[in-house]
Amino acid sequence: AHLNGGLALREMGKFDKAKSEIAEAIRLKPNYQLAYRDMAIVLDGMQDYAGAITYGKKALALDPDDLDARFDLGLAYRHSGDLASAIREYREVKRRDPSNLDNRQNLGAALQIQGSATAITEFRELVELAPDNPRYRTALGAAMVQAGRDEEAQKQYVLAIQLDPRDAENRAALGRSYETHKKFDDALREYR
Repeated sequence: AHLNGGLALREMGKFDKAKSEIAEAIRLKPNYQLAYRDMAIVLDGMQDYAGAITYGKKALALDPDDLDARFDLGLAYRHSGDLASAIREYREVKRRDPSNLDNRQNLGAALQIQGSATAITEFRELVELAPDNPRYRTALGAAMVQAGRDEEAQKQYVLAIQLDPRDAENRAALGRSYETHKKFDDALREYR
C-alpha cells in the first residue's frame, strides 16, 4: 500500500511525500526491489542524484535482470554528470534489449554530450529502427553538426521536417545550419 501511495504521489509531483511513503514500504519489506527502484526515480526527480544512484544500485543488486532499473540508474548517472557510468548502463540495456528505443536515444545523447563520434552511429541505428520518428532524425542531425558534418545534418533536419512540418525545433536547427554556411535566404525561410 505504501509503495502504491508513493507511486501516486510521485506522479502528482509530490516528491517529498512520495519519498516518505516509499521509505516506509522499504522499512516494512527491506528486500522489496521495486520500492528501491521507485525510490531511485523519486530521488532523481528531487535532483538527489547520489541518493538515486545508491537506491538504483540496490535495486539492481536485488534484481540484476531488471532493465528498467538499469535504465533508470543510467539516467541518474547522466543527471549527476557521470557520463561514463551512464553509458555503461545504457550499453548493457542495449546489449540485452536492442529494441528499447528510449534507451538507445539516451545512449546516443550521453555519447554526444561526451563528444564521442560514436553518437552518430548510435543515432543512425536508432533512425534505422524507427525511420518515421522525427525526434531521432533531429538527434542524428545535432550529432552531425557537433562533428562538423553540417550538410549531412541538414538532410536529417529536412527529413524530420517532412515527417513533422510544424516542429519548430527542427526548423530552427536547419535554419542555424544554413546560417553557418551563409545560406541566409534558406535560413529565413525556415525561421518563418
